[in-house]
Amino acid sequence: MNELVKGIIEGETRVLAASMTMEEIFKGTKEFKQEVFGKVQLELNQFGLWIYNANVKQLVDVPGHEYFSYLGQKTQMEAANQAKIDVSEAKMK
Repeated sequence: MNELVKGIIEGETRVLAASMTMEEIFKGTKEFKQEVFGKVQLELNQFGLWIYNANVKQLVDVPGHEYFSYLGQKTQMEAANQAKIDVSEAKMK
């Protein structure tokens, strides 16, 4: 049974991830989790199984690649720049 459930989770996660860009997955972790949760639950219903809790592990780079690290830095820089703009606009008002 464990292998069956694991296969369903992995399969549904792969299908969903294949339909999204890396940026969408990285920035929309909560939405990604909800989508996977819903699709997996539909499959598990036929076996009378229910998901009570689910977690998505943090996305990490494989050794030698820094894609997620750069995406995280980009997100932080964008947030910092937007905060500066917001402060400047507030001062002008």
